[in-house]
Amino acid sequence: MVKEDGTITAIVDWDSAGWFPEYWEYMKANFTPQAPNDWVSRIGEITGRYDEQLVGDRRLCTLC
Repeated sequence: MVKEDGTITAIVDWDSAGWFPEYWEYMKANFTPQAPNDWVSRIGEITGRYDEQLVGDRRLCTLC
């Protein structure tokens, strides 16, 4: 984002932008390295818990 005077005020990362199902948000939130300590344990309260999908996604990541 740039002000009228050309000053950069923010950078928006649209790399993962789009519509994704709720379980995708849960899985991505579990891979947030800079998250507060209680983030991973509480994200399920926001999105719902999708532990089976998370286990499957982690298994797939080990194959790459």
